[in-house]
Amino acid sequence: MEYTEEIMKKSLKRCIEGDRLKSYLLGTGIYFIKEDPRFEDSPHAYYTAMKVYNDMNKTNPELKLDERFLNELNQILDGEDAGFRTYEVFKCLKAQRDLENRKKESFKMDKEKLNAIIAKIRGIAEENKALLTRYSYKEGERYQGRMYEFLTSGLRTLEDPSDPDLPDLWIKNKI
Repeated sequence: MEYTEEIMKKSLKRCIEGDRLKSYLLGTGIYFIKEDPRFEDSPHAYYTAMKVYNDMNKTNPELKLDERFLNELNQILDGEDAGFRTYEVFKCLKAQRDLENRKKESFKMDKEKLNAIIAKIRGIAEENKALLTRYSYKEGERYQGRMYEFLTSGLRTLEDPSDPDLPDLWIKNKI
């Protein structure tokens, strides 16, 4: 089935009603997010999932999705399978940061909470460094580096997206 933004909106609404917002943010279960890394506006990408999330927040402020966003991600990182979920949490944060940078967001991430989540991801990455340095993130020919370096350099873009010393990989490839 082709996932359009309209279908994603319906899915998000069902997640909210069924108290399964974490499933939407992680792209798990029936809310699986199949990324097409070639297109930032691919309906399967985290970018589009977060765009839909922001649209829902804008049109339904009573849902308080802006307040729930970082809280839900924080709870995911406090869970038992946090080590397996750091990449998905990172992708949500990165997509939200991209929306903020392009002025397409309906809310901005709270800097204090964001920094706490970044610190947690760093801690999890350090704990699992041996495993993460063996694992490569490969989607076509886009990135041949190790997952540990991928995550740690990506976290730097979340902290300061204007840092001129960061590799332009994130900008060129819209990661």
